[in-house]
Parts: sequence; C-alpha cells; structure tokens
Amino acid sequence: MAGILSALLDALSYLLQIATTLYVTIIMLRFFMQYFRTDFYNPVAQFVVKATTPVLKPVRKVVPGWRGMDIASILVAYLIMLAFLALDYYLNNIFTVYKLPFAGLLLSTLLHLIKTVLNLFFFATLLQAILSWVQTAAYSPVTPILRSITEPFLRPIRKRLPATGGIDFSSMIAMVLLMACSIFIERIHLYTFGFWK
Repeated sequence: MAGILSALLDALSYLLQIATTLYVTIIMLRFFMQYFRTDFYNPVAQFVVKATTPVLKPVRKVVPGWRGMDIASILVAYLIMLAFLALDYYLNNIFTVYKLPFAGLLLSTLLHLIKTVLNLFFFATLLQAILSWVQTAAYSPVTPILRSITEPFLRPIRKRLPATGGIDFSSMIAMVLLMACSIFIERIHLYTFGFWK
C-alpha cells in the first residue's frame, strides 16, 4: 500500500513540476517581453498577457515597477516556485520526519527560478536559430518575440565574433554559455542540498 501511495505521489509531483515550470516560464517571458518592449499586439504576446494578468494584476497594485522592470512578475514567479517546492518536498518526504530549513527553501527557490530563466533564454535562442533557416518563419507571430528577447544578448556576441563565411555562430555560443550557467546553478544546488528536483 505504501508503494502505491509513493508512486501516486511521484506522479502528482511530476505533474505539478511540469505545470509550475511552464507557468513560471510564461510569467518570466512576460517580464522580459515588457522589459525589452516587445509588441504586445502580437497574438502570442496576447496569449501571454491573458494567461498571466489574473495573478499579476492584484500584485501590481501593491508592488510597483522599478526602472522599467515589472517587479511584480518576478515576485509572483518566485512565490509560485516557492509554493511548489515546499509542497513537492513534503509530498516526497511524507513518510519521514526530516524537514528542510526555511532558509534553504528560499535559496533553493531562487536557484530554480534562475535555472528557469536560463532555460527560457536557451530554448528561445535555439528556436530563433532554427526559424532563421526557414523562409516562411519571418511571418510567424513567434519570430518577433524571440528576436526581441534574444537580440539584446546576441548582439554583443556578434560584435566580438562576426559571422564567418556567412554563418552566424552567435546563437551557438550563446546556447553554450547559457548551458554552462545552467550547469553551474544546478551544481551549486546539488552541493548545497544534495539533490535537484
């Protein structure tokens, strides 16, 4: 019976992880879209706005922006990730009495949020690189959003490493750097807490 309950808890934990990561990614996407002044009349942008406004609107009444940054988005994303990690931890340790210190949970949440942002930029850069080889991609509503959030950190790479033989290696270099940073964050978490969820 305990084995069945453990399996159900693992399945529930997995579903919660997918849902939380996806929603937090959408919230952070809205943050960067707003920060980099993406066209919000874009249909994809409209979806992001409609998906995040219900949770962001009440928080924005209390938490003001700062220097063009939507602090409410960061706070909401952090709190959602915090709630998930706290619930997930207790679901996975329901048969034990060991408890993760609250300070550790706060740090773990920060690392998870940073990793989520790095993954967002990684996959945005990857998708942008793939679409750049497709002629019809220029008319896709996704293209301007990807370009707006990836161009700010691809541009400095292009300046230092111009295209060779007509091939732009900036996306590849950016993805390698993003992956390296992601591994670094994951290793910090592993060395600190001994696991990565």
